[in-house]
Amino acid sequence: MITNISLRYLSLRLCKISDDGVKKIAHELRYRDPPNNPKLIILNLANNHITKDGAGHIGEMLRTNRSLRCLVLLGNRICDEGACLILQELKMITLRHEEIVEVRRRKFAELALMEEWMEKKKNEEIDKSVNEESSRKNGKSRTRQNLIRRSKKYVQETSNKMKVEGYTIQDSESMQKIKTIPGYEMCHPHKKESSPMNGKMMAMGNLELQYLDLSFNHLTNDISQEMINCLYYQNYMLLGDRSKGLLHVLIEGGDIEKQGNKNWNRFDELLRQRQSGERLENDAYREFVSQESEILRRSFSSSLA
Repeated sequence: MITNISLRYLSLRLCKISDDGVKKIAHELRYRDPPNNPKLIILNLANNHITKDGAGHIGEMLRTNRSLRCLVLLGNRICDEGACLILQELKMITLRHEEIVEVRRRKFAELALMEEWMEKKKNEEIDKSVNEESSRKNGKSRTRQNLIRRSKKYVQETSNKMKVEGYTIQDSESMQKIKTIPGYEMCHPHKKESSPMNGKMMAMGNLELQYLDLSFNHLTNDISQEMINCLYYQNYMLLGDRSKGLLHVLIEGGDIEKQGNKNWNRFDELLRQRQSGERLENDAYREFVSQESEILRRSFSSSLA
């Protein structure tokens, strides 16, 4: 299994892989809790028999995979529809019912973990207080009941700092404490990248993939607008950060005619701006970036910076 080894690079080019084969590969690369989380960085599936259905499986994988940086699909048959299924996961997404249920389950598990951790810390504080008092008592000592009362007060004060609003820990000092709890690192991407909006749960999408090769996939000029929308969104969300997001996108061959095409010229310019870390003025995004995207960027500005 791909997830059970520390595999960083996998090339399966010219292996006659079908959509069913891609489905199995994509399933292995979906998010899993550590230590079985995917570690693959480069996946080369060039020159196989992948169609739009296989591209759909790859898109599903990209919803939760955050390890992959390079994806090569050159020389397949995914067409415009398949390319769109991949690109839509690189923008803001709406969580499905089962994904929302999973996010809530994990948040409740985190709260239970925090409660267990607090109880452990309380007992440690009580034992520490008892030992300290015992070591320095001079005939008179406080009763264990008083020590427990003092320890409970300490725990209550600590607990008050860990306010929970919408199951989100707000206090930065408390967050640092929570991060020390064994098991906290099991954080699903949808849990840390999503926010409720207008009765829906919206998530940032995959902003980790940096290299995408879709050349010779029977694409047409129609895909150019989808590419432009994707690059505008990522440029807006990442604020010029070149450590994440699409930096290299190869689209050659097929029915694509780039020369003199205004959309492809804009696409090339947006890629250049991403590669140079250039930030666009906010007015440049008005046509392409939704209000929900603005809210998401404000909500997660610290993690995106």
